[in-house]
Amino acid sequence: MIKRIVALLLFIGLIIGFYFYQFNNLNRTKVAFTYEDDFNTINRDFWYVGEWETGFPAYDRVNTKNGILTLEDDETDRGPYLLSKPLPVVAGDVITIERRIKLHYANDHFTGGFALMQTNSDNLKPKIIDNDWVKSLGEGAVLVEYTHNYNKKATRPGRDIFRILPPNWKQDYNYQVTDPIFDDWFEEKLIYDTRNNKITYILNGKEYKVNGVNINKKNIRIFTHSYGWFTGHYMKIDWIKIKIEDKRFRTQK
Repeated sequence: MIKRIVALLLFIGLIIGFYFYQFNNLNRTKVAFTYEDDFNTINRDFWYVGEWETGFPAYDRVNTKNGILTLEDDETDRGPYLLSKPLPVVAGDVITIERRIKLHYANDHFTGGFALMQTNSDNLKPKIIDNDWVKSLGEGAVLVEYTHNYNKKATRPGRDIFRILPPNWKQDYNYQVTDPIFDDWFEEKLIYDTRNNKITYILNGKEYKVNGVNINKKNIRIFTHSYGWFTGHYMKIDWIKIKIEDKRFRTQK
């Protein structure tokens, strides 16, 4: 009789342990990667500074005075861009990028950008593919454009506006726009949830949501620039925070 009771208690303990384990797994979050930069210097192990159109190294074209990184278009079609090293991701990861920036346009043809790219490359410096420097950065996963552009040939929505554009933005009007902020500091946050391919962009606390695409490459990269016609446009970055969380076993709300 005692043996039966002990066996029953052990069985009950195993059942409770199993469900406790399953419950914990469903709500488990693992921080797979985290990075913060105050831009007191350029971290050359993490950031590649390239030249627009050529992709040549352009570290000497930016500065980090007073802990502020400045990307300025000082030569037509040859301004610098900032590109992170490839960061590994897997299905189930949630990617969060926060930063504080300031933008300035010098004329009516400015379209700065902040993009999440996906790639299978592991190289910090992109290898030019088919003489196409943009293609060498990877495939776009989402693009935030800071636009003050009155080019009559432009087909994207808005002229003086910020816009959040996934690659499929034309489908079902899958994009969001918001009033722009120029010549003043603002904070933004970009969240890419690979569990459901939902993208959230938060500008000074206000949320905008769009649908994303599958991230099927092994790495993502952060790409940002202050491109515009001619010269005088710039982007200043005070700080950036990057976090990749493994939420494969976490219940979505």
